[in-house]
Amino acid sequence: MTYDPNYNNGQPNYQKQPGYNQQPGSGYSQQRPEYNHKGITPDAKNMAIFAHLSSLLAMLLSLNTLSFIAPLIFWLIYKDKPGYEFTKESSRRAFNFNFSMWVINTAAFLLMVITLFILSPIWFLVVSVTGILMIIFHILGAIAANRGEMYDYPMTFIKILK
Repeated sequence: MTYDPNYNNGQPNYQKQPGYNQQPGSGYSQQRPEYNHKGITPDAKNMAIFAHLSSLLAMLLSLNTLSFIAPLIFWLIYKDKPGYEFTKESSRRAFNFNFSMWVINTAAFLLMVITLFILSPIWFLVVSVTGILMIIFHILGAIAANRGEMYDYPMTFIKILK
């Protein structure tokens, strides 16, 4: 006796099990990246968050002098990669803000040196205020990137990356 999958075995309303005769696949399929409602991949969003937070880390490690390097590196890596426009734009904005703060700190330092350190309290005040503002704004930028939103840094006077 041979097995006939179309035979109903005498059971009323017998239906064949779905997928019974399907060939098993390899288990791997071509997966497309997930997008949120704004068209941003999770990887692009994570890299944008890291661009904001890496400049914060660079600021803390370099004592508020080289914070613009980290977002510049992110921008150079992701500027031409398709699907990472959000990361590119976030790192561009973080770089321009950090560079503006660096110019302010450098101007205050030069003013202190020219006046033979008479204005060192003003330099200390400027560096402290810009440092606190950078911490606050980079955290706000990372939070906005986590929501999939662009963060407009205030006090961005110089826009090098466009």
